[in-house]
Amino acid sequence: MDRAIKKRRFHLKWVLGLLVLLSSGVFFIYQMVYVDQKPTVYAKRDELQLAKVSQELFQEFVNVTGIMAPADSLYLDTKEGGQVKKIYVEAGDNVKIGDPILILENTDLEMDELLKKARIIEKEFELQRANVNCSKLEHGLKEDLLELEFRISRLEKDHRRNHDLAQSKYISTEAFEEIEDNFRYWKQKREMQIQAMVIEARLNDKTVKQIEAGLNLLKTDHQETLKRQKDLLLIAPVTGLLTTLDASVGETKNKGARIGQIDLTDQIKVIAQVDEYYSGRVLIGNTGTLEVFDTESNRETAYELRVSTISPEVHNNEFEVEFSFVAEHPAMVRLGQSFTVRLALGREYEALVLRKGPFVQTTGGSWVYVVDADAKKGIRRSIKIGKHNPDYFEVLGGLTAGEQVIVSAYDHYEGVNAIELN
Repeated sequence: MDRAIKKRRFHLKWVLGLLVLLSSGVFFIYQMVYVDQKPTVYAKRDELQLAKVSQELFQEFVNVTGIMAPADSLYLDTKEGGQVKKIYVEAGDNVKIGDPILILENTDLEMDELLKKARIIEKEFELQRANVNCSKLEHGLKEDLLELEFRISRLEKDHRRNHDLAQSKYISTEAFEEIEDNFRYWKQKREMQIQAMVIEARLNDKTVKQIEAGLNLLKTDHQETLKRQKDLLLIAPVTGLLTTLDASVGETKNKGARIGQIDLTDQIKVIAQVDEYYSGRVLIGNTGTLEVFDTESNRETAYELRVSTISPEVHNNEFEVEFSFVAEHPAMVRLGQSFTVRLALGREYEALVLRKGPFVQTTGGSWVYVVDADAKKGIRRSIKIGKHNPDYFEVLGGLTAGEQVIVSAYDHYEGVNAIELN
C-alpha cells in the first residue's frame, strides 16, 4: 500500500531568525569597511604648531597671582589727646624715622605745664630762703662760740694766775673757788654751745634736703609734662610707606586713638590665593619663582621665594599663602603690585615631556598626532600622560624622545586618523 508523503514547511520563526542574522552581518561589514575607516585630511605645515618630545628636568608647579605686601606694619596711635593743629604728610607718602606726621594742641596740658613751672620757681625760692636762714643761724652760733672761746681764754689765764696765788696763800680759798667755778661754768657752756651747733646743723641739713626733695619731685613732674607736650608731635617711628592717615586739621583726637599705619618697605613679602585643590600639596618651605622686568638691564630678573605661612582658612575655594624672599627682594616694585608666581608642588626630576598646546582642549592629553619620519603626515596615536604643569606634560607612554607632535588645535581633525602635511 502506498503511503502519502507529507510536505515539509519552513516555520515562520526560522525565517525571521535567518533574516536578523543576515542583517547583523551586513551591518558589521559596513561598520568595518566604511564607518571605521577614518578619512585623511590635508593641512599646511606652516599653519600648524609642532613640539618635540624631549628628556629634561621636569617640575610640577602651578601659577598663582602674588601681591607685593609689607613684611610688617606699624600702627600709629596718639600718645596724648588734643586737637589736630597741623598735618605735615599725606597718606601714600614715604616717611623716614623721625619725620613729623602731625602735631596736636592741648591747652589743658599747656596750663598744667605753666602751673608746675610756677611751683618750681616758688620751691626754688623757698630753698634759697632756707639756705640763707641756715647760713645766718650758723653764723650766729659761730659768733657766740667765738665769744665763749674768748671769755674762756681770759678765764683760763685768770684761773692759772690765781691758782699760784692760792697756793702761796695770797688769796683766800673762797675767792679761788669762785674763780674756779666760773671757769668751769663757761667751759661747760662752750660744750653745750658746740652740741647745739651740731644739732642745729643737722636740723638745717634735714630741712634743706626735704625742700630739695620736694623741688626734685616738682622738676620730675614738670619733665613728665614737657614729655607729654613733646608727645603732641607725632613722628614716624620707622622708615616706610604711610599707607593710611585718619586725621584732619581741627579734629579732636583722644589719647590712644589710632590715626594711621606705616608699612615697612625695607622688607617685602608676597601674598597669594591658591586653589584649595592644592591644599595637600602646598607646604611650608615649598619654593616659588617670581620674575620682574628690570628696566636697567632690559630683561626679566627671577627672584626665589619660599612659602613661609599657610592660612588654614578657606574662602571662595581658596586659601592664602605667604612667600618670603630667599635673598634680596626687587627694588623697583610698589606695594600692592601683582605678579605671577610659579609655585612648585614637588622637586625637579628627569622626565620625558611634551609642551602643552591647544590640542589638550580636544583630547585631554589622551591622544595626539605624531609627525612621521618623512615629516609628511601626522598620525593619530594614543598616549599616556602623568603629572603636568602649565607648560608641559609628563609623558609616561606612547611617545619617544625626539618625535614631533602637532600641538595646535584639533577642532577640525576629530575622528581623523592621519593629517597629510603639505
